[in-house]
Amino acid sequence: MERNIWIDRIRVILLIFLVSLSLFFTYNVWLHPVTGEKVTNQVNQVKDTTELDTKKLFLANQIVQHESGQSNILIGNGLIKKVQDQISNMNFEKIGQLEMLSATNYSEAINETGQIELVYPYAFTLDNYIKYYELNLDESDISMKAFNRIAINAKQNKLIFYNDDNRSMLETTVEFSQDKLTKLINQDGIETIPVTLNQIDNHLMYLYQDQITLKKYNYIYSTQAQNIFKTLFFGNNNEVQTIDSQAEVNYLGNDSTRLIVNENTGIVTFKEIGKKEKSLEDSLTYVKAVSKELTNLRLFEKNDNYLQYLMFIEGYPIINQDYKGQITFEVNAKQSVQTVRTNLEAIQVPIPTDATISLKPSQTIIDAIKTKDPSVKIENICIGYTWHSLGDNTQVVELVPEWFVKIDNEWRDTSDLM
Repeated sequence: MERNIWIDRIRVILLIFLVSLSLFFTYNVWLHPVTGEKVTNQVNQVKDTTELDTKKLFLANQIVQHESGQSNILIGNGLIKKVQDQISNMNFEKIGQLEMLSATNYSEAINETGQIELVYPYAFTLDNYIKYYELNLDESDISMKAFNRIAINAKQNKLIFYNDDNRSMLETTVEFSQDKLTKLINQDGIETIPVTLNQIDNHLMYLYQDQITLKKYNYIYSTQAQNIFKTLFFGNNNEVQTIDSQAEVNYLGNDSTRLIVNENTGIVTFKEIGKKEKSLEDSLTYVKAVSKELTNLRLFEKNDNYLQYLMFIEGYPIINQDYKGQITFEVNAKQSVQTVRTNLEAIQVPIPTDATISLKPSQTIIDAIKTKDPSVKIENICIGYTWHSLGDNTQVVELVPEWFVKIDNEWRDTSDLM
């Protein structure tokens, strides 16, 4: 009986694979002709997209519960989004003054028992946070410019913003439903992971105390047609010149714009000479256009000249060097050049698998890296999924969880560092 069940499962997987592969080739042949420099309106029609949900795009990366001297990362059931919705519905009654704390007092404030904390992997400006989450809060009354942590203190009816860069804290008195928040945090299906807040190389980060076992994921993936990106970046412009070489295809616009598609790696690069420097809002146009293929995108990296949106799988980001499952924006202010990067490949249909992998505790990973290179400075650590194709002749990708560390403002796979 058990053998028959496995045979049925294999048949279903093969059927899904063959149907998807057939659709892929049909779709690619239709949308990606071998010759021809002219672009027709029919072929270049960008897929219709729904309104971009920025309330998902700018969610925090982690949620941490501090209770009875113990801190736990909470994972499951879209919890971060639900807690953020609670914050969006708060009534703000009183805004305090910016406080600058010592290193010890700052850590103690974050770890205070009874707090629910949202953690960002980057510094988010308060004016953007207020705007995108439609908070009932006047930014002109706030003395803090940016934050990377938010804590809800239910006992004191406070929402607290923290900024690790200068160890500043801003408290606001709020009114909200404490019962609803408690039910959210205690709902069934929430996984708890014990962590401690540690300072590593002058950076605060949560370290997992125990080994953790996570699922691997298999997906059927597709290679998107280059014409989709031509329309995305050039519009229905028939004056695009095509230069085809062995390794890549260059599309040249008539306004100092260039689209480069590497046919070996699938990396798509768009460069333009801008009349003005791009902002966070400017990136949303492109994010909206790719959001149907790249689902569950979330802003993961942000600084003055760089934005990176990554796909998240079960609460963890997909991280790789080939821009698969992501879209990035970079601005060279001196040369007024804006660069957008993504990849032709996109995951589509999940394939059931029971495979898992166990990851060592965070401190073990950091110790191993420091042993190999004591001079290395670690800025952050997180779990992310790497992208592995299962053979050259299949359209299946395996997503494998691994530890990543941030060094010199770049997220790197720890397997290369230990």
